[in-house]
Amino acid sequence: MPTSEPAAVRSFLADLDARMAAGRDGDDPDRPLIDADLRDQAAICLEFREAARRWARDVFAGRVAFDGEVERAWIAEGRRLLAQAMKTWQRGLRTVVPGGAEEELASLHLAIDDLDQFLRAWVTPQLAVGPSARVKLDLSDEEVQAVRRKLADLPPPPS
Repeated sequence: MPTSEPAAVRSFLADLDARMAAGRDGDDPDRPLIDADLRDQAAICLEFREAARRWARDVFAGRVAFDGEVERAWIAEGRRLLAQAMKTWQRGLRTVVPGGAEEELASLHLAIDDLDQFLRAWVTPQLAVGPSARVKLDLSDEEVQAVRRKLADLPPPPS
């Protein structure tokens, strides 16, 4: 996801949903699961989690403004992806033969657990308000030296 702007987030989420839908082939219970289905759904779950985490960090750092509607879209899409991955995993438990896609099934299970834990522990991101700088400043060398001189003149912190 190149940006955390609301339109880009919505486009990214729609792409994930389309990729997940392409792999489930109408949820046909007679269609055999293949390794790629399981691998793809695990990858989509992990990709979602990383992108949502990145968006929350961008909000925290002040790189993007918080938008409640975008947050709701993240959560709703995460729940949709989780539900679909759970269906696929449960179907895989019933249909994967020993020696088949057991490793991919285990990977999907780990991705489901990871996404479930991420969604359960979700905390609405907020802009950080702390003493450390969160935004990179473009200062000239002279401005940097002036700031360093001012900092050097400050008394030491209490011990």
